[in-house]
Amino acid sequence: MPSILWDMYSYVRWIIKNLSFEENLLLSIPMHPHFSWVLTYDCEEMIMINNINKYFKLHKVVEAVREYCKNVRNNEPSRPVGRNAGSNVCTGYASKKMGRTIQTESRTAELPYAIEFEYDKSVYEYWDQPEPITVYRTYKNGVIRAGSYTPDFLVMTDQGPLIIEVKTAEDLNKLLKKNPDDWVQTSKGITYRPAKEAFEKLGVAYKVCSTADINLVRIENLKLLLSSRTVDKAWDEDFKQSVFKILSNNSWIKISDLAKELGIKYLTPIIQMIDEGILHASLNNELLSQPESTWISSNSQLADLGFENRKNSEREVDEENLGLDIVPSEKQATRVLSILEKINSGVKGRSIRRWKKKILKGKEKGLSPFQSLLPEYHKSGNRTSRINKACLDFIQKFIKNYYSTNLRLMPSASYSYYCELAKEEHPNYKPVSRNTLRKHISKANQQKIARGRGGKRAANAAAEPTDVEKRGFLATSPFEIASLDHYLLDQECVIATSDNKRYEAKPWLTAMVDVFSGDVLASWLTFRAPSKRSCAMVIRMCAKNHGRLPKSIIVDRGSDFRSVFFDSLLSHYGIDNTQRPAGHSRYGSEIERFFGLYKTQWLSLRPGNTAVHMEGRSVSGSHTAKKAAALSIEDTWNEINQYIEWRNNVIVGNEKKSPADKLNQALEQYPFVGIDVEYDNEFKILTAVDTKPYTVDPVRGININGIHYWAPELTSHTEKRKKVDVRVEPENPYQIYAQIEGKWVLCQSSEVKTFRTKDPVIRLAEAARVLDCRAIRDQAKQDASQSLVRKIMDIDEGYKIKDVDASNEDKNEFIKLSDNKVISLFDDLMDETLDDIEETKWGDNK
Repeated sequence: MPSILWDMYSYVRWIIKNLSFEENLLLSIPMHPHFSWVLTYDCEEMIMINNINKYFKLHKVVEAVREYCKNVRNNEPSRPVGRNAGSNVCTGYASKKMGRTIQTESRTAELPYAIEFEYDKSVYEYWDQPEPITVYRTYKNGVIRAGSYTPDFLVMTDQGPLIIEVKTAEDLNKLLKKNPDDWVQTSKGITYRPAKEAFEKLGVAYKVCSTADINLVRIENLKLLLSSRTVDKAWDEDFKQSVFKILSNNSWIKISDLAKELGIKYLTPIIQMIDEGILHASLNNELLSQPESTWISSNSQLADLGFENRKNSEREVDEENLGLDIVPSEKQATRVLSILEKINSGVKGRSIRRWKKKILKGKEKGLSPFQSLLPEYHKSGNRTSRINKACLDFIQKFIKNYYSTNLRLMPSASYSYYCELAKEEHPNYKPVSRNTLRKHISKANQQKIARGRGGKRAANAAAEPTDVEKRGFLATSPFEIASLDHYLLDQECVIATSDNKRYEAKPWLTAMVDVFSGDVLASWLTFRAPSKRSCAMVIRMCAKNHGRLPKSIIVDRGSDFRSVFFDSLLSHYGIDNTQRPAGHSRYGSEIERFFGLYKTQWLSLRPGNTAVHMEGRSVSGSHTAKKAAALSIEDTWNEINQYIEWRNNVIVGNEKKSPADKLNQALEQYPFVGIDVEYDNEFKILTAVDTKPYTVDPVRGININGIHYWAPELTSHTEKRKKVDVRVEPENPYQIYAQIEGKWVLCQSSEVKTFRTKDPVIRLAEAARVLDCRAIRDQAKQDASQSLVRKIMDIDEGYKIKDVDASNEDKNEFIKLSDNKVISLFDDLMDETLDDIEETKWGDNK
């Protein structure tokens, strides 16, 4: 069964299962006239029948197309998108119409079409990456081969099924030149002949859509209109009459002026009336998210007419690059004016004749005298290279094969290397100078050089900016897009102190930034590597702080962001999972900018920071960051909160309002944006991450890392020592959720009561210390254990020394013989033989 109506199906099944019927019953679940689900119950079996057959019959769909559509609808997408995305931002678009996530490969190509399908009432269903089909492609050598082809969408429209392929305008132009046998220009546009023939043979229409047909202003407006449908109807008949009374005196009026006359600050009723077609705006040209600049009318003709009148009155011109002959510099213009003054004064001379001759030549080209006399310094100089072609060819070869490699030659070494190779390659010509080689390297494709020297990440960093006109809108309303990422803080924190020894570690900061306002919506601090728990907690903190979640979250391609848990959590709340290209930090510039500013503005001034890496090798061991670390986890949490509060309330960049003011004002006008969530037990359990199953001990409950949790409901699982699924509460280390008999039960330890009385920041710090820092605590315990063993060994050594000293004292008085007889030392001296004494008489020395 397709996932589109699984929840509805389960609900109806529960109704039938829990109610008794004496006769057969037919329940109809209305969705769309052609796509209602009919459930037949005959007291014995339940059969779900899709009324798509009515749709097929109405549009005379052949049997082959019916089977193809059923296979697409009953199965998951044929392939995941974005595996090899180089610079594409892939999005899992949470579709309300489809009740599932729709994959799109680009936010400026497939995603706008998905949003258009979502809003368009003539589109009943749309399925991404439908079942592939065999096509016959023509290759360069003219050989035709069979291959598999997967289109972007299968769309069920009010005109019948339609297969759609989306391509950028640039890609279509390239394909027309590269493969003209397969890509053909027709009166209806460009088409892919192999796919068109294959699908037409099957019996379904095929169309190639170009990004040139996308109006990004309209797409932004459709997003806002779709968001307004998520809340209850905010207007009634009296409000409608008040609006039309004001419009009766105005052909068109600004949204902000209408709201002012109505005496309202929030614009939900006006946006909903535009969505229902009661009021009209120029959706293709003006943003509804800018009420001070958007005009509305009582009918569509007036809205379009009003925009054209305003456009003509503003006298807009197409912006293009203008030459110096049209817009000269001030210095050049002054010089020409002085020349014209000399010519008009009647002065004669050779220069005057030369200038008049230039005016005559310019007149033939349709130039004015002023334009004819403008100097053409930009055309001066000989642009023909004087370097031999053999030398130029080898320079390009050297850059490609030697300089652009992972050897990463330094400038001095690269020139010496080039000279030696050049002597072998073209011995008759001298190598070019060092400056010339450096100039050619700088003119080469820097992205290709960076890819060869540093890989994909370096190539992305060296890539040129994309054309501004081809970029999509970042965000035009709050909670439309949020950027989420992790940052290993350049700061050592003191985790524990034991036996006069400190234990430090660097924490990870996970943050979420609103792209529209720049406001930091939420943050989370942990000492674990980035994980799905960090992702879940920053989402939880966002809901706790604001009571809502962003409609789309843009992340990188880390394993935590590609986990089943993270994807399921976003899908549960209808959040778009937007993944930026791997190793391309520009696509997450909002969150990367926040991390960079926090590092330079705050961390660089705090004790224990490692923000300045260049000084690392020149710092003595006594002055390292670990030695200077002084901040605890509580201090770090407090400082992060203080910095975020300061940053959210100061002007950033060229804005006239702080991020917090910009966010709050927009929320006051458009309170329906984002996704409203209720911070309750269900939300807390959903954002608590699964762990491995644990056995229930009949005496002590569930033991996790030395903490015992208990709940009365665990009694039923103690007899057989069953294992239960567990979710750990990240904000409270003394609470877990255990799955007992199909429901999640709160289990607690005895420390939970004391924990609840503590300051919120202290609770968060204790949770991080208990849940994340076990390895550090174990190391501290091990060091303490070794210290204890050393103390015992020192005591034993002291005892041995005392015994030796006592023994030596006894030996000073007595010496023990083999027969145990004790003899005095003087007795030994009496037995010694004495030498004879030589006698001398007095006076012998005379």
